[in-house]
Amino acid sequence: MSSEALGFFLYVASIEDMSIPLWVLLVLGLHHWFGDFVMQSDAMAKGKSKRFGVLSAHVGTYSVVMAGAACIVMPDPYSAMRWVAINAALHLCVDFGTSRISARYFARGDVHNGFVTIGFDQLLHLACLVLTTVLIAK
Repeated sequence: MSSEALGFFLYVASIEDMSIPLWVLLVLGLHHWFGDFVMQSDAMAKGKSKRFGVLSAHVGTYSVVMAGAACIVMPDPYSAMRWVAINAALHLCVDFGTSRISARYFARGDVHNGFVTIGFDQLLHLACLVLTTVLIAK
């Protein structure tokens, strides 16, 4: 591993560099909840596991909401746009997998594991939001 790659890994893994003010976490969490749940229509929730266009519409809607959060917590417009674009791509990747897995569980009547999958989906989303905020906002 090169020294630059090792340095980047150590930077990402350093607890000291990952401090985020509580108000920032609250802004991100509130916007995430609103964009991922409140603004997701019934058709999006049911269709994103079957059709990429529906998933893309969900991610687009989510990203508009998250752009509001980025304008509040990012130091400059360039950082905000970059943060939104990266999180849109990450959200698409996470939901591409987790929506299909949870849909299979729900189709079989396995509500517990369907919601376990949704919980893991949320953990991944929040980890992405926190990590990208630490890397881009500083």
